[in-house]
Amino acid sequence: MAQDCVDRALAEHKGDVVATYPCRTYKLRLIGSQDPRFPSWHADSSLRVKKMAMELHREYAVDMDDATHLATTYGALAPAVCEFGKKTDSLNPLLPNQSYLRTEVLVACDQEMAESVIDVIANRTRMAFVDPVGTLAILPDIVKAIGDRKGWNTAKREAEDAEARDFLAKMAYGNQPAHERNSDMKRRRAYRDFPTTEETKVED
Repeated sequence: MAQDCVDRALAEHKGDVVATYPCRTYKLRLIGSQDPRFPSWHADSSLRVKKMAMELHREYAVDMDDATHLATTYGALAPAVCEFGKKTDSLNPLLPNQSYLRTEVLVACDQEMAESVIDVIANRTRMAFVDPVGTLAILPDIVKAIGDRKGWNTAKREAEDAEARDFLAKMAYGNQPAHERNSDMKRRRAYRDFPTTEETKVED
């Protein structure tokens, strides 16, 4: 994205601005990409996701759809997220037919410097975009989880709740949760070739 942004700026101001050197962050590894089991993080990402999802499913009894979501979202840090979820008893989904887990809310607060409800539902996770109506329905639970983690008083919780409701009202289209709009809707998957139940039985 950094390269795309700079390239666009150069195109918009062609003749006035010139790049001093080519993009230097194209192969920069982000947090979660350093997995010792795979020498190159850029090679065959679907295979890495499958392998990681299988491990999470076996080790933490996480649903395969949820495991795939965690592997895709957190990369090599997914096992640590599951371990955190196990300790906090929060490895359960927040939304019907969506793979956003309660532990992700806690991780956002404890490890990703999230400071508001909107920060969690829109920036650290994407649940506000994927299912704004469903997110609104469970908003009190989210506010409580974040408020307890942050030590918010009643006034702060009410303010965060109101601000999040206003935000979600602008995001919603219709008044049905995503899983009710489409009865055949399956949980969120970032890869089409996610592991099947049979694949989880494959030995390493």
